[in-house]
Amino acid sequence: MRRKCYIDNMLYIHQFPDWTRFRFDSKAIINELGQVRLEEGRLLGISEMLDDDTLEAETIVRDIVATYAIDGQQLNSELVQEQVNKKEKADKAAFRSLVGAVRNFRDEIDEARILGWHASITGKPQRQYRSGPGQIHSRTDNSVVFAGPGPERLQHEMGNFITWLNTAQLDPVLKAAIAQFWFLTIRPFDEANGKIARLITNRLLVRAESAGRLQYSINEQVLGDSDSYFRILGAAQCGNGDLTEWILWFLQTLRKAIQNGLAAIKMRADMVKFKGKKSAEGLQPRAQKIVDAVIAGKIPHPFKVKDVAGFTGTSHDSALRDIQKLIAQKLVEPSKKGGRSTSYSLVL
Repeated sequence: MRRKCYIDNMLYIHQFPDWTRFRFDSKAIINELGQVRLEEGRLLGISEMLDDDTLEAETIVRDIVATYAIDGQQLNSELVQEQVNKKEKADKAAFRSLVGAVRNFRDEIDEARILGWHASITGKPQRQYRSGPGQIHSRTDNSVVFAGPGPERLQHEMGNFITWLNTAQLDPVLKAAIAQFWFLTIRPFDEANGKIARLITNRLLVRAESAGRLQYSINEQVLGDSDSYFRILGAAQCGNGDLTEWILWFLQTLRKAIQNGLAAIKMRADMVKFKGKKSAEGLQPRAQKIVDAVIAGKIPHPFKVKDVAGFTGTSHDSALRDIQKLIAQKLVEPSKKGGRSTSYSLVL
């Protein structure tokens, strides 16, 4: 929930002459940044051993769905998956841009690229900044809760932002936090500012790692705590340039995202080991097919009877018998819940 800057007779941050001279509590930030880098190191250690492109594609899909959902737009994850699998041959330009922005992370970000992303995401060919006030309205009473710099300032403001983005000597994770805030405050477009800001963030985060791939979804974490996201963002935009609260929130959210990514990679690594072990033991073709589908993500994990039935094209009863055979072989175990709510997991 955003507050209105003018309720307390406060200016928007961009109305101060030196507004981009951001400040933060270095001691608090460095401590939290150290925790992020520690988790990042653990993630990289496991991911380098796994080298799983399928998991990255799944992460990109979830991240795209989440970044749209933050803006109140719901996407069909299966359709997004189809587009991501096509990579640069994706039918929809928006998805080509969102995927390409991550996979071409080494390239500099210039004005033409940002304008191109906006055109692709919105489907509008005009490659120009907004000519209007760039206002955000309250969802409750439609009053203005924030407005970006006037259109006459946008060329100058974006020029400063892009120069800083490509030249500032700053830890890339801190740069990602500041870049998202900075872009969202300029609000150079009438729409899609959030998506482009989060796209730039992902690009910088991937650049911060040696793996060169998206291994976690920070946007899923933002979506899960969107009230705090908008509240802390709004408070900083009504502030005087101290971004401590915003950066701390960003780093804490990022750490949770990395931890979730680490859990997913650990599970995938365990599944790969599981597959090698059980293949060596020899499984029946039907059992092997189900196990392989779970490992490949074609069947969710944990899964239910209906998931197996849908994948194998069999009845509920046949799928249940298949699962029971896997349980008897100690390959699968049921959850504690009974009946149709029971889910099943591989015994990793």
